[in-house]
Amino acid sequence: FADYSARVLKAKKVAIVYGEFGSITQSATYAQKVLSDAGVQTQLVPYPIMSTDITSPLHAAIAADPDAIMVLAADTGCKPAFEGLQASGTKAARFFVGACAAPTIIADVPAAASQGAIFNVEGPIDRKHPSPDSALYTEVIERYGKGLDPIGAGTVSFRSFMNLYVVLRELGADKVSPKAISHALSAKVDATSFMGHNYTCDRKQFDGLPAMCSPQQILGVMKARNLFQVGTWIDVGRVYAG
Repeated sequence: FADYSARVLKAKKVAIVYGEFGSITQSATYAQKVLSDAGVQTQLVPYPIMSTDITSPLHAAIAADPDAIMVLAADTGCKPAFEGLQASGTKAARFFVGACAAPTIIADVPAAASQGAIFNVEGPIDRKHPSPDSALYTEVIERYGKGLDPIGAGTVSFRSFMNLYVVLRELGADKVSPKAISHALSAKVDATSFMGHNYTCDRKQFDGLPAMCSPQQILGVMKARNLFQVGTWIDVGRVYAG
């Protein structure tokens, strides 16, 4: 989001609204660094992570008249953020985490509230030619995931599990141990990932996050309640490193 705001949108001011919680707060500060390095004025607007009323932080963000607003909220925070920004009439570009693009959430807000919003996703968006991986994922969700939204944060866990499954198969049942798994993952260089960017586990993909093996992301824009890909892979670790 920070890279796109500075490089593509040429934003001068950006507001980041985020729930106060370890990794979310850390993500906001990472974005602030990237924006500051690009000369973009950045406003951090935290709110209690369990709050479902984020009216005040949204108003605080909008009051600064930013060129872009990033909302680091998911699940119950998505709908009030969509509706709050729409009601405000702000012309700022709006960024939401990928979990907010879940069909059940998008269907529950007016189409105009999500129109033009930009989201981060971990895999290419190709409706005409879906990958075999996405077909398998969809089949599994239809069979075992009753009540689970097929698009959302669950895709991340599913991807990780499938990649771990490949490592376990390579090791063989008689050689599986925490140490062996860790060693096998550390040796992975540009390895094929399930529904995601190839991964390398050399502990150098994102400064300060040694367990991050594939920090690459893709952006998608919402049009008429459908998500369409914007550009190609963004190497978030490289962006952060400058």
